[in-house]
Amino acid sequence: MANPIITPAEISLFMMDKVDLNTLVSGCRWTSEMINQALVNVVSKINSSKPPIRVQFTVENWPYRDILLEGVAGYLLRSAAIGDASNMFTYSAAGFSTSDRDKAEIFARLGGEFWEEFKQDVLDVKVNMNIARAYGIKASPYASLPTV
Repeated sequence: MANPIITPAEISLFMMDKVDLNTLVSGCRWTSEMINQALVNVVSKINSSKPPIRVQFTVENWPYRDILLEGVAGYLLRSAAIGDASNMFTYSAAGFSTSDRDKAEIFARLGGEFWEEFKQDVLDVKVNMNIARAYGIKASPYASLPTV
């Protein structure tokens, strides 16, 4: 992969996936390889989602870092939910029970929220791109005002 607009390190930081913060996981939950694959899959989803546009995006040229971050976070959390759900096992001994992988529901909910926000943002961007292509872009005279 060339230079994505957002790096695996930035994604790990956002996901709080750092060795010193993972007290129950040995190391990091997601490797750079897993994050890079998520980036590729999320951009593929962007390209295949409606409405169609003439541009085919890559991890290097998708213009919105925040939307890509939402998509990757949703993708990774949903995949973690699958892994936790398929490997969940409850231990019980002497009246005490525990499960070492009971986060599937939380990961699924969080991943779903990120994924839905991602899909809506991609739809908004692609609709705006189609409108701009059809009607052109008129710059606002207010665009050069300083932001507060």
